[in-house]
Amino acid sequence: MMVKSADLLTILPTDGPVPNKILFPIRTEDYYVQKGKNGFGLFAARNIKKGEVVFSDSLEYMYGDVQEGDEIIFTDGAVKFGYLKRPRGVPDSIPSTRDMLIRTHGVDYLLPDPTNEFAGVGMTALEVPGMLMNHSCDPNVFSPEGIGGGLDGIASRDIKKGEEFTDNYFLHDDEKGVVFECKCGAPNCVRDGGIIFENRSQIEKEKLLPSVSAVLRAEYEAEVGRGPPVKWDKPTFPQRISSGAPRLVFPGTFGADVLIKQDDDGNFALYSGRDFTAGEKVYEYWQENWPFVSDSGDPISIDLVLACPEGKNDLPEGTLFHLDPKEIAAAKDKRDKVLFSGWSMLIEHSCEPNLIVGGKGESDYDNWRSTYATKDIRQGEKLTADYNCILWDRTESQNAAYCTCGSEKCVGAKKGFKYLSRNEQEERKLWGVTHMRDKGVSPQIGEALSSHVREHLRRMGDDVMSSSSSSSSSSSSSDDDSSSDDESSSDA
Repeated sequence: MMVKSADLLTILPTDGPVPNKILFPIRTEDYYVQKGKNGFGLFAARNIKKGEVVFSDSLEYMYGDVQEGDEIIFTDGAVKFGYLKRPRGVPDSIPSTRDMLIRTHGVDYLLPDPTNEFAGVGMTALEVPGMLMNHSCDPNVFSPEGIGGGLDGIASRDIKKGEEFTDNYFLHDDEKGVVFECKCGAPNCVRDGGIIFENRSQIEKEKLLPSVSAVLRAEYEAEVGRGPPVKWDKPTFPQRISSGAPRLVFPGTFGADVLIKQDDDGNFALYSGRDFTAGEKVYEYWQENWPFVSDSGDPISIDLVLACPEGKNDLPEGTLFHLDPKEIAAAKDKRDKVLFSGWSMLIEHSCEPNLIVGGKGESDYDNWRSTYATKDIRQGEKLTADYNCILWDRTESQNAAYCTCGSEKCVGAKKGFKYLSRNEQEERKLWGVTHMRDKGVSPQIGEALSSHVREHLRRMGDDVMSSSSSSSSSSSSSDDDSSSDDESSSDA
């Protein structure tokens, strides 16, 4: 996948606002969205123990560039959820406005100050998925956030499956606090709207300090002379450019040891953030059904818009990439439906790649997929995958008929696994990570092939997932890593 800098920097005239679609998975392994007595809310999809992270298996991010006309779109989440009935009362989308950001769903967010003169730079942003947690004076979730935000929601007590997640709004609001009649029903409910942190006594503030937002904590520390002030600043976002494609907001690479940057030719690609050894997991990425399709059901191109930067390697909020599903590393599931995987689709092709994407041991139905190093990777090295191992047939792509990867084993095209020679196919069936992770152990056959490719082979009578080399079978009986690779036999 190659994205030219011109795609990011060219400014085109537009008539009126260019709306963004803010991605909000309607279900994950942690929660589901449902309409309850207090409007939309988040409900636990599993039992959670006190002290656990409540969104451990969910997509989390902040987004501050909210304009009138933007929408929050509720997508299915993992592929498996696309076959379930939609939760009660939840529409396809809801409007997102500046008033929503400031008065109801927005949270104050503390960015690092690059000058180190201030405690941080304050701004207001939407938080996915936490923005849909309703208030309670006796909440079951709190956020021990530091500088950079409050994404780590922690269970303040045991939470049962089906119970609504709640948060205490009064620990996040400053002098502009939200005014409402509380109907949470908790024994300690304030009912009349409560007291925001700013209006509490000195003793109460000190007691509540560990539980309040990073912004309120920093402002209080400055007020009592224990720290520098907070700089409130309205960030400058890139001008929204109309390309005719839907603009989908998605988080950057924070939490992954990879970064997005331009090469010498001005193309954006993925690069390793540190050294990796052969067989090591390089990064995890989010996967779900392609969010936008035509009336005929075909996936359409999107403009991927990055959310707030969370780490030093993240690109600025509003950075945009135009993604055509036919031209990039967009995988398909076993039913040939195109899948969306965010910034991971920026990965470039090589006939001798340094990554295996997904593969044996993982299912299309998981929210999170993984990539593994096929060889030792040095920090700063461009990350590549073999498109011919990801897709069965890529002939609809304009760049399928040629390959310029320059590797010694270049096959000359990226048409898909179907068009490889028999020898080239057999070679890729033997690619894997097991034999590199555990020296002397042969790879499982088909380990490096996507479930989409494996399914097409199965239809032709070649069930690669049920086959393995005899040395792998005999040597893996007592090995935890090798035996765990067999748990996905139902993915064939």
